[in-house]
Amino acid sequence: MKIVINGGDYTWEQTLKLRSVDSGTADKHVVYQVEPGQTAIFHGGVRITEWKTISDAKLRDKLDVRIRDRVLEADLKTTGIEDWGDATALRHCPELFVNGKPQTLSRWPNEGFVKTGEILGKDTFKVWNRIEGCRDGIFGYVEDRPGQWLDEPDVRLYGYWFWDWYEEFQKVASIDPDGRIFTLSKPYSNYGYRKDQRYYALNVFRELDAEGEWYLDRRTAKVYWLAPKEIDVSKAEIVLSVFDQPFITMTDVEHVILHGLMLQEGRGNGIQISGGADCLVANCTIQQLGGDAIIIDGGEHHGIFGCTLHTLGCGGTRVAGGDRQTLTSGRHYVENCRIFNISRLRRTYAPAVHLDGCGNRIAHNLFENIPSSALRIEGNDHLIELNIIRNVVRESDDQGGLDMFGNPLYRGVVIRWNRWSDIGGGTEHGAAGVRLDDMISGVAVYGNVFERCGAVNFGGVQIHGGKENLVEGNIFIDCFAGISFSRWDEKRWLESIEGFLPQAGKPPYSIRYPDLTDLKTNANVNFIFRNILAQCDSIFLRDGQVQKTSLNAVIDQSLEEIQVSPPSRSLDKESLIKPLLFEPIPIDEIGPYRSN
Repeated sequence: MKIVINGGDYTWEQTLKLRSVDSGTADKHVVYQVEPGQTAIFHGGVRITEWKTISDAKLRDKLDVRIRDRVLEADLKTTGIEDWGDATALRHCPELFVNGKPQTLSRWPNEGFVKTGEILGKDTFKVWNRIEGCRDGIFGYVEDRPGQWLDEPDVRLYGYWFWDWYEEFQKVASIDPDGRIFTLSKPYSNYGYRKDQRYYALNVFRELDAEGEWYLDRRTAKVYWLAPKEIDVSKAEIVLSVFDQPFITMTDVEHVILHGLMLQEGRGNGIQISGGADCLVANCTIQQLGGDAIIIDGGEHHGIFGCTLHTLGCGGTRVAGGDRQTLTSGRHYVENCRIFNISRLRRTYAPAVHLDGCGNRIAHNLFENIPSSALRIEGNDHLIELNIIRNVVRESDDQGGLDMFGNPLYRGVVIRWNRWSDIGGGTEHGAAGVRLDDMISGVAVYGNVFERCGAVNFGGVQIHGGKENLVEGNIFIDCFAGISFSRWDEKRWLESIEGFLPQAGKPPYSIRYPDLTDLKTNANVNFIFRNILAQCDSIFLRDGQVQKTSLNAVIDQSLEEIQVSPPSRSLDKESLIKPLLFEPIPIDEIGPYRSN
């Protein structure tokens, strides 16, 4: 059965909730699709058309003299909007989009960060007996500017308050201009605060001074915006996001296809699938949202195929399926998708794909322009293949283009035939192409191309305390290092794996992964075979000479000489590297492909 939607623009004000009674069958799928050749756009926002210069002279005088006459004002009471949301609450904060581009909530500084001054809270602590911090949010600021915000009703701060891999929004309770002190409102940051950490202020009317910045005054229901000079306000599509629920939910639904839909301008998530089986989201475009585009939670054999997901406040997809206790595969897949310009509001732990469970696949996708990781992988027996990952980990630290963390039983994961490019962020620890963090073991990384990956302390592949990982048949080009290691001593390893030993020693884990019988022994020992490293600054970092290595080749040839770029040339034709690889890298097949 097909439900055909005519082309056009539609306002979305209520979640479409599909339940088990709305299911199809294996022979007769239920398909929700747009009329072929047409475009249907579902809007979760309200268009704002009536703009004028600021009428209140006292309000205008608070702004920089150079731009105050250019700032525009719109009265939202005439639009029917009643829910102003919260300035920084994820999935509930309104955003202003102009011709599809998100505008910047008024902030200081306009670019980059400033750093925290002295930490003044009383609930102090130390990490590793050397890094000082406090749990209560009281700290000094260095610059003069915050002292001008005493009449601002709702100042917010965004920062990496303790670690450069975790950030949060915080509310300001008070500002002491004499002591140059911020006192924050509870709840305080999860990890506490320390000196010299990055942050910036936002939701400050007085800081509306750069083109594209905007501010919503919830007391007067008026929005203010400094329009870029190139924008014709009379012709521009200016939309405030309003709808803060998922556009579509599917609960215990089977054999339903969503095809060709375009969802945009919501504050929350796009599509959520819970339970059920054999549902497909295909060729959909989800953009300009405050939350995640597509979430799959449980069920079996759901797919996300051929979708374009971008300009998202949080992540692209979150996919969980399969049973880790029984090691039963979920068979979910994310294939042939393009996911980019995401994690705008939640800058860390909001990847293109957050995959969990057992036995799922991510293939033939393009992930790019993300402030932190593109992939976060948890669980067992997943296959990550034929993807392009580039320009990620651009802001955070201690992350990888693909990141796994903290469980030595996450076995059976295969990462093959992917292309990792320009991953060189990181502040204190670094950024890697593939990062196997804290005990991750038994992962196979083979047949990948790493170009210009690694920074600070990390290589193209970074292994932190794990064992029995296989790094084979990869090519590392112009990387900070090929492979880096952060080794653990025996005491730390044995203490950390203690809680995992009961599960490791009994079926199905003991049968599926027989190497677990030796989980206590040979910590830090990994297998590094038949890799090629070209023009890398270092080969192995901190390997401790305990790794099992053989047939790794270091060469001086340029990119052109080894013919990795352009991708139209297949590497199996090159006599330079063919003898060292058991199988060719299918360069021509990496990334999205044309589909109907």
